[in-house]
Amino acid sequence: MSLLLINIIAWIIIQTGISVLAGKRTLDFMRNFQWIYKERKWEKEGRLYERLLIKKWKDKVPEAARLLNIKNSRAGGRKEKLNLYIDRTKRSEYAHWLQIPPALLFFLWNDAVIAVYMILYALIFNLPFIMIQRYNRIRFSRAVKKLNNREGGC
Repeated sequence: MSLLLINIIAWIIIQTGISVLAGKRTLDFMRNFQWIYKERKWEKEGRLYERLLIKKWKDKVPEAARLLNIKNSRAGGRKEKLNLYIDRTKRSEYAHWLQIPPALLFFLWNDAVIAVYMILYALIFNLPFIMIQRYNRIRFSRAVKKLNNREGGC
């Protein structure tokens, strides 16, 4: 029972700590990771997210931005808000990617079977959030492109 408590506390510290640190990263710092955020060929087709029915379940998962009330922005117009949301998806995706590797630390105090479960937990917990961020960023980016095209066409 005490090992279970240690694992739970370790995950709380890891996930909260990484989220807080990622939230303090500047946008300039986040630009160093453009290769992570790049839209992949299989995402451009859009069918993967449709097959995973992400549109139906994405709003049902807990969201730190909603809990902390940081989603409502007073940024200027529609394009500025979309760009702000794009930046937030990058920061969130970055945080969730960083929360996976620490699962390897659980090999230090758990037997191998439990440590493998911790890796599975890290993947099962974080991958849906990563997919949601990528899905939303693609949608927001396309909306910004449409707005830019409208402005350029006037």
